[in-house]
Amino acid sequence: MAANGFISRDRVKGAEKRPIQVAVRQKGKALGPAVVENVLADLKGLRADLRIEDLLQGRIQIYSTVDVRYSKL
Repeated sequence: MAANGFISRDRVKGAEKRPIQVAVRQKGKALGPAVVENVLADLKGLRADLRIEDLLQGRIQIYSTVDVRYSKL
């Protein structure tokens, strides 16, 4: 991100000093359908030629993050 001008070198150095926080998945807690629908809607907005079938058939992979505190609203 620094190489592309999105953040300063000072922010990079600060981030490198902090430990990585790992989120532990709690058993029985699944993401809500609204979260999945939102990601799929974003996919359609980015590339009109991509379909849900592309995802289901393994032609594409999607990586996303979710703050579960907000997915329960």
